[in-house]
Amino acid sequence: MVSLTQDARQRPVLAGGAPLALFGVILVGALAFLYAPLWAVCWKEWWKKDSAYSHGVLIPLLALVMIWWRKEAWQGLSIRPALSAIAPLLLGLALQLFARWAHSTMLSWASFVLVLTASIAFVIGWRMTFHLLPPIMYLTFMVPMSQMVTGKVVFLAQMISTRLADLYLNLMGFQTELFGTIIRMENYTLEVALPCSGFKTLIALTAFASFFIYLLRGSLPRKLILFVAAITLSLLVNALRISLVGVTGELHSAAAAHWVHDNGGLPVTALALGGLYLMARMLKCSLVTPGSSS
Repeated sequence: MVSLTQDARQRPVLAGGAPLALFGVILVGALAFLYAPLWAVCWKEWWKKDSAYSHGVLIPLLALVMIWWRKEAWQGLSIRPALSAIAPLLLGLALQLFARWAHSTMLSWASFVLVLTASIAFVIGWRMTFHLLPPIMYLTFMVPMSQMVTGKVVFLAQMISTRLADLYLNLMGFQTELFGTIIRMENYTLEVALPCSGFKTLIALTAFASFFIYLLRGSLPRKLILFVAAITLSLLVNALRISLVGVTGELHSAAAAHWVHDNGGLPVTALALGGLYLMARMLKCSLVTPGSSS
């Protein structure tokens, strides 16, 4: 009689890549059809001018990188289909019907996460699905949130960014007068409107920071520190961008200030990510080796 080790029993189960690939294709097709209105909303928001979700088009690709980067965490587990996943699957489908009736993007997204998770668990089991939950939940960053949810956050970010920008300008030696979200300088008046509130930088940097932190090796407290630092950095660098717009308008022209306003988003995001990387080095959080489970 031939005896198989635990590893030997598990590897052949995972070798059936063709059935899993076929299931993946069918699942993607089904989800594309079932949630077509949701994808239409996302696509429109991704490419809209001054959208806070222009980073959304990159999120699915980053989620795949997350799965590949930590593949050893789930690749060694045996596939055990879970019939118990049928219940949340049916619940998710029912929720989608209600979301279509209520025209609710958020409910539709909740339904998508539930259906996707349950479908995967139904085929490969809950244990493997558990390791895939972070990339699945990460997809939330590509979906525009309701203004009822973001309204207070946007206003708070707008006020913080305005006051920080005013502080930066004063530190640089400029005389300013602050009226709500308006910064009046000697030759230029700067209004921090909603598109400049910092919410766009905040949500984009939070998305990229979450991806970066997931790839790091470190304790949970250190990762939480990095996450909070990412939020703080987003507000600091957005205020820096606003102050640079003011400096350009004051010393050069309104046209030049408008150019800095339109083209300053990417550099300040890169600056914040650089700051986050330095903090990770200071906290001794190194990148996990691709394919590693730790």
